[in-house]
Amino acid sequence: MKTSVNLQVLISFFLLILVLSCTDELERDVDTVDADQPYTVQITKERSFYQAQKAQERLLKMDVDAYLVATQDSIERAWYNVMSGAFADSLSSANYIESLDSLYNLKDCSIVDTRNLTDDYSIIEPKDVKQYKVEENKRIEANTPSVPASVLDVAGKFPDNNTFYLKRINILNLDEAKSLSEVPDYLNMDMPRGITLWKLSKFCNVISEVQYQDNLFDDNVTLSVMKVNDDYELDTDLLFEQYAVEKPAKNAETYALTLEFSQDILNTGNYDNEHIKEIEVGAFRKLIGYKVGLTTRKGVYRSYFVLADEKGEYLIFAQSVEKTEAEMKEILAEVGKSDGLNDYDEFYNSFYVLPDQPIDEDIFLGYSIDKLGWSYAKEKGYANWSKAMVGHWNVNGYFWNTKKGFWTLGLFDLLTPSSQGHIYGTLYSGHKTRGKKATDVYGVQGYFVSQRSYWSSSLELNFGIGRHVFAIDSEKLDDEDMLIRAERMQFKRGGYKELVVDKLPAKEESQEL
Repeated sequence: MKTSVNLQVLISFFLLILVLSCTDELERDVDTVDADQPYTVQITKERSFYQAQKAQERLLKMDVDAYLVATQDSIERAWYNVMSGAFADSLSSANYIESLDSLYNLKDCSIVDTRNLTDDYSIIEPKDVKQYKVEENKRIEANTPSVPASVLDVAGKFPDNNTFYLKRINILNLDEAKSLSEVPDYLNMDMPRGITLWKLSKFCNVISEVQYQDNLFDDNVTLSVMKVNDDYELDTDLLFEQYAVEKPAKNAETYALTLEFSQDILNTGNYDNEHIKEIEVGAFRKLIGYKVGLTTRKGVYRSYFVLADEKGEYLIFAQSVEKTEAEMKEILAEVGKSDGLNDYDEFYNSFYVLPDQPIDEDIFLGYSIDKLGWSYAKEKGYANWSKAMVGHWNVNGYFWNTKKGFWTLGLFDLLTPSSQGHIYGTLYSGHKTRGKKATDVYGVQGYFVSQRSYWSSSLELNFGIGRHVFAIDSEKLDDEDMLIRAERMQFKRGGYKELVVDKLPAKEESQEL
């Protein structure tokens, strides 16, 4: 008993030391630019203060002095630049970049001469981060969206990992047959080779796919989590015999499910170095299945993990070009141990705007979230508003109304009301557009825009509110239908109608004259 108490005291002591050392690490003094040392090295940059802060804290834990420099670009929008070092000349900066590459494999660093920045740039040292005031709110206030419970269940299974941000998210509700005919053309899904949505629909009722992007290195992991139907059909004994794989003594049906899709990958061609091996990973529940490896015709080795939990409720695909098997297992070991995608601000602030109450006869089909890169601005002809969108998250939602058919929503999370006001209110709304009609929506001014092409015509309602820009588009919904759906969105918790009702004065009893 005495030994146990002493051990607990010892453990508590070491934990305290660890916490104090981490706190000191994130609040330490670092060398920053000044008039005598105007050069610094940029490691990465983000539109979001909180995303930049994640990268900065990771660097400090790697023992790389890192601080933030808040700047504005040519279209007067904020960037938070993650910097390291301060130097009197560019040669010293270049030597520092070489050392960062050599020691930490940080390859995309660049030299910045702060004398060329705008006069109002600000330096945020690690010790000042907690006190630094930003307009951006980390999280919106919202109730749980009214989407199928299975969608929320699958979203909760993704691993939380502070070294990544979510570059792309795709959600597909396969309980509704329309999702296969309407949505896939819009979703940019990265399924392993040989695996089709059509086949997955025979086994699963929800597919959610996430591309995790490393916030410092040029590295990513694509992870798909799917909810498995109870009634899929698979001849277990025949499958192991057909593919000459030894049938496991336990969980044979679950292994068979993963083997079916593992073989789909190998059946796409005759590759060098083809192999398949049994894999187990301890997560929220033991994950079992196979690792599939092959060398492509271009000489690149690719590996895929095809796993399921031992109860066969979830099917999981994982792939990465850069990660080792050990690193992939470390990531997969966190499956189901946290709040999943809800732990990521970029998901929460883009998904939880959906209404918390169902809308009559509307069916949720799918949802996609993408972090916009410069390819988006190029696609839009480098218009100023499109350049200002770069670095922000863009959302597309897909719905089916049983009476009026397919409709979509578009959403941009621009992080702050002032950013939204500048990008949408000034840069975008100032453009003249044919068929544009002003309207009151959600307590602000929005616009109905008629859109016609050779093949079809549709109506769009768009408006900016708070940190978001919203648009709804349909060939069949009318003005009233669009206003109802727009005002149910949770730009304020519970939607606009609920807020309006709360603000109305109490009804007075009528008096007879």
